[in-house]
Amino acid sequence: MERIQTVMQTQSGPFELVLINDASPDDTWQVIRDLCQRYSNMLGLDLLCNVGQVRATICGFEHARGEFVITLDDDFQRLPEDIPKLIDAMRADASLDCIIGGFRDKKHGRLIRDWGNALLRRVNTTLYGCSPTLKMTAFRMMKRPVVSAICAHRTTQLPLSAMLLQSTHHIANVEVDHQARKRGVSGYTVVQLIWVVWDNIVNASTLPLRLVSFLGIVITSISGMIGLYFLLQFGIDAIGVDGPTTLAVLIMFVGGLTLFSIGLLGEYITRILREVVSAPRYQLREQVGAVEEEEGQSASSDPYGK
Repeated sequence: MERIQTVMQTQSGPFELVLINDASPDDTWQVIRDLCQRYSNMLGLDLLCNVGQVRATICGFEHARGEFVITLDDDFQRLPEDIPKLIDAMRADASLDCIIGGFRDKKHGRLIRDWGNALLRRVNTTLYGCSPTLKMTAFRMMKRPVVSAICAHRTTQLPLSAMLLQSTHHIANVEVDHQARKRGVSGYTVVQLIWVVWDNIVNASTLPLRLVSFLGIVITSISGMIGLYFLLQFGIDAIGVDGPTTLAVLIMFVGGLTLFSIGLLGEYITRILREVVSAPRYQLREQVGAVEEEEGQSASSDPYGK
């Protein structure tokens, strides 16, 4: 925290730090409480149960008060000293709504992460029309209207990058350093990375359903042509058709496609039911720090300092 405070004090205007404890089982919340007592510009939020990185980030969005919001993970793979690079880039181009820190050289140490990021970039390019060279990371600076637009999505399924790309296309990268993880491992397993990509596809597009429908049309057409061909050959006694074998192959193929289609429809229906239930995205257990601004206090003349 001292490093962030030191960096931000070089920028003009006030700023606040919002710290989220996503129901950590260790003493994280006590550390946050101590920091909030030490620094008057800190807000600590303790979630009632673990809701995941994206929902915890949304919680921070909804409690942040600045005209600009910067997100930074606590693993220090993104350096606080690179924050001014985002601020300077935003100052340099007023037309931009979001600046994302793109890494020069990733230190994830796992090839699967690189493959997953490449696949996710392809999905974002195809479904959301973003630039194929745009790098999406969790180190970003956004204007207040973008943050408000993201919070306005009341869905419980929250692919943050997808909501950001749906809110604005005025996004640019600035190169920053990426550090190796000093302690522990990433919380994202291979299965979780697959689900991130899947959420980005399903939540904002009916492309899977359209692909299954297209595949059904193709299979029906090919089956019809093959059936007509066999019928003509059988009519002129050119071939004999092994009925049981042909039926077994067709039943297995079409049956597998049918089960896949039903499962895909079930995935969409399940997501619809979750939205209808309207379960809360998070619940606060406790909130400390960040004294409310006095009524009538004037805003900073330099909004980039927030």
